[in-house]
Amino acid sequence: GGWFGVMDYDARTQLAGAPGSATFSDVVMPVPRGAAATCCIMNCAFRRDVTPIMWQLPLLEGRYNRWGDIWSGLIQKRVLDAVGEVMVINGRASVVHQRASDPLVNLERETPGIPFNETLWRSIGQLDGTLLEAWRQAVDAMADTFSETDPEYAGVLLDAAAAWQTAYMKAA
Repeated sequence: GGWFGVMDYDARTQLAGAPGSATFSDVVMPVPRGAAATCCIMNCAFRRDVTPIMWQLPLLEGRYNRWGDIWSGLIQKRVLDAVGEVMVINGRASVVHQRASDPLVNLERETPGIPFNETLWRSIGQLDGTLLEAWRQAVDAMADTFSETDPEYAGVLLDAAAAWQTAYMKAA
């Protein structure tokens, strides 16, 4: 799904004078295999069998708390590509957004994640195996990327992924 009304752009776009009101395109379109896609996990529909990969990355104050949706979408897209499934953009399911968030607060929140965002798609790389195996490979690749400059977050990410997987297995 998408958002329409007042768009909540990233801080840099908003501060540069992005248009205030917009309509999300009413399309249903598959995202090509190998193409990165970002999505808002808060406005995401999915089949029950892909529940294991519908995981939101941990958000830590002062670190990456504006990036969880984007990075979750990157993981999901890589995993879906690996198992031969398709991510679809569906503009018919939309949410009315009535105000943008504070761009100065967002700039502070977004800045720590910008260097990672520019390389994560490539660092996750190609995956293989079952849905859960590919998801685990993606999480591990992300943790490896973070471990170079933020080992604390890499640990938090791995702990959160393990907790998610454990909770899913208990529920399944």
